[in-house]
Parts: sequence; C-alpha cells; structure tokens
Amino acid sequence: MGVNIGNIQNGDNLTKEVYDAIHEIDNEFLIKIGQVNPDVMNVIRGVQSTAFALQYHDEEDSFHLLFVGEKNGAKGFSLIFTFDPESYFYFVLFYSFFLVGEFKYLNPIHVHNTHIHLLRTFFEKEGIFTVTASEKRRYLEKFGPGTMTGPAVYLRDLNEIDFYRELFSFDYNAFIVSEEESYVYLMFHEGNGCFKIGKSKNPLKRERTLQAEQPNIALLKVWKADSALERKLHVKYAKLRKRGEWFALTFKELFELREMAV
Repeated sequence: MGVNIGNIQNGDNLTKEVYDAIHEIDNEFLIKIGQVNPDVMNVIRGVQSTAFALQYHDEEDSFHLLFVGEKNGAKGFSLIFTFDPESYFYFVLFYSFFLVGEFKYLNPIHVHNTHIHLLRTFFEKEGIFTVTASEKRRYLEKFGPGTMTGPAVYLRDLNEIDFYRELFSFDYNAFIVSEEESYVYLMFHEGNGCFKIGKSKNPLKRERTLQAEQPNIALLKVWKADSALERKLHVKYAKLRKRGEWFALTFKELFELREMAV
C-alpha cells in the first residue's frame, strides 16, 4: 500500500505544508455554504453530524475540500491544494487525520476515501477517466501486470485491513505459532468496524475459524501473553465494548495498543 504510518503520527516537512493549507471556516462563511449545500445546512441545524463537499477554483487551479462536523455546534475546515499526482494523496490523508483530531467520532480511513470519491466525481464529470487503488489491485489480480493501458488519473483509496496491518507492522506471513506459547490477539471486522481482543493458543487457526462465518475478519496483532493481559485490556476498554470481546476502538486506542509493551 505504501502508506508511511510513522509520517502520519510523527510528521515531516510535507505534513507542515498540509497543515498550512488547512483553514477553519468562520461561521459567516459556513452559513453561506449551507445556503447552497443542504448537507452543510443539516449539520448547522443539528439534523446530521457530518457534511463533505468539494469546490474547484479554475482561476487558481486549486481544489477546496470542505468538511463540516458537529462539535458543540457546526464547525468546518477546508483544505486548499493544487492536484499533483505525486503529493495529493498525502494532502488528503493528513487532512483526514487532522479532522479526526478535531472530531473524535470520525474514522480517518472513511474520511479519506470519501474525499477520494469527491475527487473522482469531479474528474469523471470533466470527462477524465479515473481508477482507484482498490480497482487497480483487483484488475491486476485478475489479468496480471502489464495489462492496464490508456491514460487515467490514479486515485489512491485505502483498504482498511491493509492499513491496519501496516499500522501495527504485522508481518502475517512471517508469524509462526509456537505450541509452548499462549497469545493475546487483536482482530478487525471490516463489516462493522469493530476490533476483537481475545486469547488463543493458535491465533491463525482462530482467525480462519471466524473467517468461515465472516470472511472480512483479519488478524492485526499478536502478543505472547496469558489471559491476564486479555482481562486487563477488556477492563481498560470496557466503555468501548460492543458485545463480548468486540470493541469500538478509536485511533487513540489503536496507537496505545501499537506501542504497548508486554
């Protein structure tokens, strides 16, 4: 996938450039936007919690990505950038993470993919063919390398399972189960967005068992530990429990788990 998670968390020169391109929308302009955008007006009125929009300014050759969310009333931000095939992805991705910092209920992957969809809609309306990363991957798996031809704007959407595996630096193929060890594991259910914290002598087998009923479940992280760690994490994240061992973890908890020493 090629997403540098370290850069997302720690920042670099490009991150500063992105943050300099992010602007808070004042209330007066927010109302003006709401007068022409029903979704924005619904957030202002408290009818819905989020609204996305994209504007293109021809005279500046710049895109304005707009987000309005509910945070003690409507609050909005815009990202202003020129589309560059080499850098747009990081602008959109870092902007999505910035929004999650402001609106804790957001999922940055969903936010990013929504922005990519807005860009795609714009290009397609202009008669410009686009292809997303997920479409390209499926095409190459089916037909093989060297079969995609013709001009297209390549837009990088994110696959949640790939993203989370990279977040945890989990080398799935290199993991070898030891019969002498016990494990605590973290799994992700792409269908409902929840995370499972469980224990098993063989996490790989446990994953396959769950996948028999729900194919979009993936193992993200494994710790060599006994059931005491599982109980500790269940207590720590009790307020986020959805059912049984499944939790609605946010990125705050995921980064905690990523850095957790056992």
